[in-house]
Amino acid sequence: MDILELLPEGLKIETPFTWGLDKSQVDNFNEEDTVLADYEESPITRFVEMNTFAYIRCAQGNTNGAEKLIEEINDLWKNIYESASEKNDYSVDVLKHIKDATAYCIYLSAGKKDQAKNMEMKMQIILHLMLKKP
Repeated sequence: MDILELLPEGLKIETPFTWGLDKSQVDNFNEEDTVLADYEESPITRFVEMNTFAYIRCAQGNTNGAEKLIEEINDLWKNIYESASEKNDYSVDVLKHIKDATAYCIYLSAGKKDQAKNMEMKMQIILHLMLKKP
């Protein structure tokens, strides 16, 4: 299944961690054959991997599995937010946008327009606040 067929006309999904994925890679991807980065050693890598897996699940037509992973990503986010904020090694705003944009695309693909609209509004508010920062 091609994820572009699932999305409303004109919506284009592009993120740094999915740019290199083509349809055959998505179709042949088996999540069980992949080991996620250890949370304790590399929470940000695990965060990005989980977002990538959510995208792949959705692209494979498993929107329920993708939504379940979005819930896990939100739980992980709560755990890494404070640490990432304190260290200033990562842009918390960028990581939050990755999380929210992934959720937006999953919800939209799953036909959950209200949840997608809520994510869209949330991202617009954050973008507005980011643009106001000195």
